[in-house]
Amino acid sequence: MKIKPETLKQGAALMFGAVALAAYLTTVLWPSRPQSITTVSGPGASGDMVQVYLLDEDATLIPYTLGIEEGLDLNQKIAEVLRLMTIGNEPVQGVRGLLPNNAQLESCSLQGSQLSLYFPENFRNYDPKTEMRLLEGVTWAVTQFDEVSEVLLYLAGEPLTHMPQLSTPVPMPLNRQIGINNFENTVNRLHDSHSLTVFYTRQKNGMSVYVPKTLRISNQTSLQDTLSSILSDISVFSQLKQPLAQTPIAVLDCSLDADLLTINVNGEILDEEKKVNEELVTSLLLSIQSSLGVSRVELQVDGVTVNLSGVNDDPIDLNSLILNQILL
Repeated sequence: MKIKPETLKQGAALMFGAVALAAYLTTVLWPSRPQSITTVSGPGASGDMVQVYLLDEDATLIPYTLGIEEGLDLNQKIAEVLRLMTIGNEPVQGVRGLLPNNAQLESCSLQGSQLSLYFPENFRNYDPKTEMRLLEGVTWAVTQFDEVSEVLLYLAGEPLTHMPQLSTPVPMPLNRQIGINNFENTVNRLHDSHSLTVFYTRQKNGMSVYVPKTLRISNQTSLQDTLSSILSDISVFSQLKQPLAQTPIAVLDCSLDADLLTINVNGEILDEEKKVNEELVTSLLLSIQSSLGVSRVELQVDGVTVNLSGVNDDPIDLNSLILNQILL
């Protein structure tokens, strides 16, 4: 079973000619725990790889990738993912679970591509401040699997149409159109806009994790303007270790051919040392993969190709990248 590329993989180290030197993305060491977090390319840890969604201190959802036991069926994988998203079972220090610690999933069933999740009465004991994040996190967690595109929630055997704490309406069914870390009031724009998932960087203990955020843009937006919007959003929200130049990054031209996107940007994507700003480029690649659904990107800076090796012109394979991997 394959996890959807839009939810699972990310990150890259890149080169620009003779002056833009690549470096591997940095491993994040969490104190008082024998684990590390990194965004890498290539094979991950042994076992099946899944994503879990956990809360930062300001109630932002952060996805983490980790390996679980091999050979589990779909229902078992879903149960394990949601178990790791329960308070007290978090696989990462410094973040917290979404589900109350006494409200683990009772059962689930799949009909077509619609998944029904059955939670006990104690599900209603979640923190009301995280009500929307709970809906988003559960939805994104279970729809990472190819077999699942929609979700129905049940509480004590009854369909959940409104959240218990703040009465937030629950779409029937839920899907990824709910967004993630969505702080916009988009109700009045739904008919003439569509969503993008933009990744930005957040510093944790001096290191970077990549965080998704929903952005809505007009249905009339061109590909070049869409890419410009993504870059602008990344630049505004990211906490970059290497600051960018003050001049905005411009998309000079772009083209889309099947699953290959070619994008040419100006030199402002370079950092103060004239190297490719790998955090920003990684955020860009993740955003392109999630929002545009392409699997390969040829990235150019002022017409010069930037890629993993810095030598040939091979496109960057987005499907070889793993996001915020936990190495236990």
